[in-house]
Amino acid sequence: MEKIECSDFVLHGRSSRGIARCLQMLLPECESLFVVGGAVREHFMSRPPPLKDIDFIVSGVDLQVLENIFDVRRTWFGGYSFNFEDVRVDIWELSETYHIRRFDLPATIEGYLRGAPFNLDKIAYDLKRNILYDDGCLEGIIIKDRIVYAPEYPYLEYIQAIRCDSFQRRLGFELDQSARDLMFRVAKKFVENEEMNKKIHTYLQAHQEA
Repeated sequence: MEKIECSDFVLHGRSSRGIARCLQMLLPECESLFVVGGAVREHFMSRPPPLKDIDFIVSGVDLQVLENIFDVRRTWFGGYSFNFEDVRVDIWELSETYHIRRFDLPATIEGYLRGAPFNLDKIAYDLKRNILYDDGCLEGIIIKDRIVYAPEYPYLEYIQAIRCDSFQRRLGFELDQSARDLMFRVAKKFVENEEMNKKIHTYLQAHQEA
């Protein structure tokens, strides 16, 4: 895990910069305000794809305050979701993120990144302290152009397989053997298990409606 001072970090896209400033004003008492995943990753890509959503994680604040300002809905994984201009915003309280709760990981950004499923997920930027946290994402982008499936504790692999396919289609990166193994496992279960078929359909439907 690397911690890098990065005061020149700029989010890709006017809407992303706008909602980041908005949250900093609305949640001044929060201990930490992180941008995680794709919006950070795409800062370091030479030709980033269009940004459709942005993910935030906060600590030390009650997110219910957002319900009075935005048309907020709860997400599959316990966070809040709303639209801001042309992007979808997902935001979670750090200790309530899915894999921290399920696997009792430390309620820190380091604990969150340890539990993140893919190398391309394992990046975060602290907007309050101007610190970049990287756990293999930059290597995947800059050196290898590779998607690695590397959760500390695997979970909901049918969803991770959908995300893996989406990564490959959007970014054109190669699949590491770990990611290929994930796709094979899920494909086998999909063929053999009608319940898996229903779960995937339900997830896709909810994701499209979000």
